[in-house]
Amino acid sequence: MSQADDGVEFNAGLFNETLPRFYHKHKGDRFARIAVLRIDGNFYESYQDALYYLWEFVPVGGFVIFDDYTEGGKGAPWLGQFWDEFKRAHGLREKLLTVDWTSSFFRKEKDVRVNWDAYARDRARMRGFAPVADAVPRKRGTKTRH
Repeated sequence: MSQADDGVEFNAGLFNETLPRFYHKHKGDRFARIAVLRIDGNFYESYQDALYYLWEFVPVGGFVIFDDYTEGGKGAPWLGQFWDEFKRAHGLREKLLTVDWTSSFFRKEKDVRVNWDAYARDRARMRGFAPVADAVPRKRGTKTRH
């Protein structure tokens, strides 16, 4: 990880390794904000990790851009499945708008806390396993209430 001027922080690595660390490091930091979150993950799990772990850092009015997907399932239908599941789990109404033939975006309309039970359930379903309680992100040595 390297630090740049003006509060820019780079976190190199795979989403499933770097995003949980970023989340725990910055959770509760009112200055940790992502005005424009562009996700290019190529896999259901990558988009899931990115949006779940970074959702709370995008302020209302901020933008989320999905590469590889436009509304209607063009490009990556599994991403449409993930987006529909995420919206349903969080009671969101945001609609995707097309950027070009391969990407889309939405503007965050309301602030809701991440539903980590939905993350665990959908992750387990995608892997073909039953949900496990330890899929909820937490720091080692802490207990989580559901």
